[in-house]
Amino acid sequence: MRPLKRVIFAVSAELADAVNRSCYVAGLLADCHTFVTKLTWFCSVVFAPLPAMRKNETNRQAAWLTSLLLIPAVLCADNALCADAASANNASDASDLLLNLFIEKGYVSKAEAEKVKAEAEKRQAELDQYKAEAEQYKTETEQLKADVAQLKANEESYRTNAVPSYLPAAKWKINPGDKSIELFGDIRMRYEDRQIQDPKGNKVTWDRLRYSLRLGMRGEVFDDVYYGFRLETSSNPRSSFNTLGTPTGSSTAQYPNPFTKNNETLNVGEAYIGLKYGGWLDVVMGKMPNPLFTSTMVWSPAISPSGAAETLTHAVGDMDLSVTLGQFIYQATNPNQSSQGFLPQNANNSSQPFLMAFQGKIDYHLTKTVNFKVAPVLYYYTRYQNGQNPSANGAYYSPDFSGTYVGQGQKVGVNGVPASYNLAGSTPGFDGYYANQTGINDLLVLDIPLEVSVNLKKVKVRFYGDYAQNLQGKERADAAYNAANSFYFSDNGPGAGQINPINSPQTHDIRAYQFGIGVGSTNLIYGPSQGLVYGNESKKNAWEVRTYWQHIEQYSLDPNLIDSDFFNATENEQGVYAAIAYGLFDNVIATVRYGYARRINDQLGTGGSSGDLPQMNPLNCYSIFQFDLGVRF
Repeated sequence: MRPLKRVIFAVSAELADAVNRSCYVAGLLADCHTFVTKLTWFCSVVFAPLPAMRKNETNRQAAWLTSLLLIPAVLCADNALCADAASANNASDASDLLLNLFIEKGYVSKAEAEKVKAEAEKRQAELDQYKAEAEQYKTETEQLKADVAQLKANEESYRTNAVPSYLPAAKWKINPGDKSIELFGDIRMRYEDRQIQDPKGNKVTWDRLRYSLRLGMRGEVFDDVYYGFRLETSSNPRSSFNTLGTPTGSSTAQYPNPFTKNNETLNVGEAYIGLKYGGWLDVVMGKMPNPLFTSTMVWSPAISPSGAAETLTHAVGDMDLSVTLGQFIYQATNPNQSSQGFLPQNANNSSQPFLMAFQGKIDYHLTKTVNFKVAPVLYYYTRYQNGQNPSANGAYYSPDFSGTYVGQGQKVGVNGVPASYNLAGSTPGFDGYYANQTGINDLLVLDIPLEVSVNLKKVKVRFYGDYAQNLQGKERADAAYNAANSFYFSDNGPGAGQINPINSPQTHDIRAYQFGIGVGSTNLIYGPSQGLVYGNESKKNAWEVRTYWQHIEQYSLDPNLIDSDFFNATENEQGVYAAIAYGLFDNVIATVRYGYARRINDQLGTGGSSGDLPQMNPLNCYSIFQFDLGVRF
């Protein structure tokens, strides 16, 4: 068999050389045919004389020979396709004929032929892929050439117009210590209809067009320090809205022209610095977004408390636990010390009143779609706890947080016309009211807001509520009764006949509660004062519907913190709120709100210090309708 092997090697070399030559001439089909003819003659000469007893060994040699020759032969036939695309079908047929010939002669099995054919097709596919990538690179190269040509043309144009060929440095520079910075805010337009009615049927109605601008910046610097500030229209801490045109009561004598600007001012709504440490501690100081988890029943969403707050967080399994401590400056009473004679108050010393908040929060992820939150908080006031009754000489305090809260209104109106009137006008009163509406005496409020949120396939549903009770409510009711029946308001006092009397202490009016439901799109974040309805979340075609029932008794909450829209920042009121909002675009929101409330206890006034419609006390009923169109940025 050794001579046979030498012959096979010699023939293989000769045939391989023939294959290479056929590739060089572009794989013409005639060369493939000649190659097949020679290979057939060779096999018939070499293998026909072999004895039958060597048949199996001969077959092995043929297979070995095929492994050397068959793949190059098939590739040679396929290369004809690369040389002449028009003969693609003929080239495929030629390679198939070659394989069929080997099978007929018994040189290879059908399985081996299929394997060789598959290998050839695989290599052809790789070749096609390389060609496609080459075409893609060619296209990209042409595009790059075009871009370079355009840049050269632009540069030539700059030179022609005497403009430097380099771009000037940016004028807006950001400190390299900033990790992130964001400009944010919104512009809102509002139509509002607001109406109040006293027990005798007398009404006050406001139809007005309003606007609000809020513009701020917030960011984070290295070492986990963050900051923020926000400018906004209106000096009212419970609203950023101004009324278009000169509102009634403005200084029209000083500015007699239309479209005045005397109340068009920007004020600092927020300015704060915070520090996050280790993922478990967050400390913030300044005039800040409310750090507490609370409801609109207790805090107006527009209020930004001033002072400091610390939040500690810790995760336990499926629960996120947190504790928030707040120290909020309620009123600046400087100077803290003063010798007599330097100031008209003749005060020797004073101390700042603080609102202290202690909150614990549990955020429990019941399932992947159901979440439960509860966050009890205790509010404690460090000063003015005992209040001060009106003095016998008619002196009053401004601002009157230190006085005793009364909450009653006048029993006669302007010029003796029967009405329920609250404003003292030029008559000595308490922050402009006949009786104190702002005192923070005897307030120790326990508030328990909670919510259950369910993420369904297409909507997100929130069931939420809040319960609050003044733990010193009985003392607050007794103090209001004593102040209303003090010498100041007696028949012989300077405030004789100015307020509706309190017949007996209403010590049971010390609770407040709210419960509601919200339904909205799944692509938004919701909270007690967060969502599409409040304008701090938006997506195109997103929507939200929210409604609640609210009940606030006369001595239950701090009247200076509750919402001025729902319901007029007054206590002793209960009613319903409903709102629907829709995202016209990613940053454009249309919102409709409605609220209606009535007095709870007919023996008391509706205490509070509304900046919108403060004239009437008590309010027998109150209604409000708002339509907003806002743009966020």
